[in-house]
Amino acid sequence: MTRLKVMTYNIRSCLVRGLKHDPMRIAKVIQSFNPDIIALQEVDVGYKFKGGIDQAREIARLLEMDVHFHPSVSMEEGGYGNAILSKFPMEKIKAAPLPRIETPVHLSFLESFLKVTFEPRGVLWVEVLV
Repeated sequence: MTRLKVMTYNIRSCLVRGLKHDPMRIAKVIQSFNPDIIALQEVDVGYKFKGGIDQAREIARLLEMDVHFHPSVSMEEGGYGNAILSKFPMEKIKAAPLPRIETPVHLSFLESFLKVTFEPRGVLWVEVLV
């Protein structure tokens, strides 16, 4: 039987210690667990104000893994979303947006209700060849 080690990690745009973006530190954390497949959330790709780095590709390069990134938010200069990294070839890659949800939020200190629309969400699905 083949065993796969799967990991999920919200990398928060590779932020460490305040406002420093450090993909290498994120890669070292991932490497310490030695996963076969990693699902990353809150990945930035190409935003100039965040260093202009393709975080998904940089982390994959450091870990010597294949990568697929799918933006939940796209802008002219880049995207923000989810990535899957794999030691194995990825096939049948699918990505889709998840519906936005509006929900009333009660803020007691204001004694009022606000409607909050949550940020865009997406889902990634891949089949890997082991």
